[in-house]
Amino acid sequence: MKMWRYLFYRHYKISLSFNSIDPEFGSTLGMALIFWLNLWTIFDLISLIINHPIIVVNKTIGISMLIVSALIQYYLFFWKQKYRDIVKEFSGIDNVKKESYLDYVITISVLVISVSLWVYFDSTFTELFLNAK
Repeated sequence: MKMWRYLFYRHYKISLSFNSIDPEFGSTLGMALIFWLNLWTIFDLISLIINHPIIVVNKTIGISMLIVSALIQYYLFFWKQKYRDIVKEFSGIDNVKKESYLDYVITISVLVISVSLWVYFDSTFTELFLNAK
């Protein structure tokens, strides 16, 4: 869980560096998207292993899962301003060491790996977004 909070913190810091209007909410939605992509990747990996689809794919299920992941991330980071505690927890790390490009590389790598795995293993991508009726 600490890694997930740190990823949120890095996303938050990147949002601040771009002078985002609401970096807390934007970071929460970004984490929801990452969670949703990882969840789909896990479902697809299990489906490939057992050679049977776990869930029936349609837009309603996909959007419902995205809304549920957004609600989960909202309660983890945004509700009762928990993001302030996370920022305080990890801001000491930035004070101790000079911020390096390695932090940005790790954050971007997690995002790229999440999306890449989802696209690579997701045989249902076209069904969900392009061919759904």
